[in-house]
Amino acid sequence: MHEQEHRMQSRFDSERRSIAAEFETLRDARTLASTHNWLAMLATGKYICLVCTSHFHLVKTRGNWRATMPFLECNGGYEPRDGQYTRSVARHEACDVHIQCDQLEGERQSNPLKHAIAVQQAAADEITARIFRTAVHLFLRYRPFIDHEYLVLLQNDNGASMGDRLHSHMTASRMLETVYPVLHQDVISFISTWNEYSGALPYVGTAADKVSDKQFNSFELVNGRVNSKGSTPVVFIMEMVSMAEELADAPACLRAIRAAQASTGAVSQGAAQVLLL
Repeated sequence: MHEQEHRMQSRFDSERRSIAAEFETLRDARTLASTHNWLAMLATGKYICLVCTSHFHLVKTRGNWRATMPFLECNGGYEPRDGQYTRSVARHEACDVHIQCDQLEGERQSNPLKHAIAVQQAAADEITARIFRTAVHLFLRYRPFIDHEYLVLLQNDNGASMGDRLHSHMTASRMLETVYPVLHQDVISFISTWNEYSGALPYVGTAADKVSDKQFNSFELVNGRVNSKGSTPVVFIMEMVSMAEELADAPACLRAIRAAQASTGAVSQGAAQVLLL
């Protein structure tokens, strides 16, 4: 009997401490919301950052940082936890994204016209980035350029704003020519840098295929795949080689592949063993 009463008393004390901690957390949350004007509570009881929710699409920071920010409304907001809410608010307030968003909010209040132009330009840049990603997707999947127009229309039908420019299949081929020099330098730097974990240069695999555009111009599309210890496999564009139809035989295709490997430094710089897939 005494042991049962002791267990019930311990359970009651534990629940009481839990309720007290939850009450204290909610009280801290309301106190912080009153002292931080950028905090707001949703109907679900979670808290969001108003300035980051309003301006995060204008932040020029690389990486997938949006998914790791719970104070964004698109991520559902932050739910106060025992002993963590105050520290989480402090960390968010000190992060680079929040600082940039706070500066953008100041610009919006002081110069609304300049801010409106920046928002419009950011929206246009995002549309252009979507179309560029569509063109690169065609390249990586060995799809014909004519598919570019249909994929853009499909994304637009699914609710993504794709604008009314850069929809032509000929524009897609020009986009790849624009993307190539940037990726080319990134690839050369990556495959010629020793991995700090494995102490070796990465292995480079190569795959290629021949495709044609609407005018029946032939291209050899050469992709590379890097898989080194301590890193995630990466597929990258080596080169897009224009080939005359009468010369697009097997030896010519192999020469195009070898030339693409050499142009990225996979052979000439001795980066690693090159594998033909």
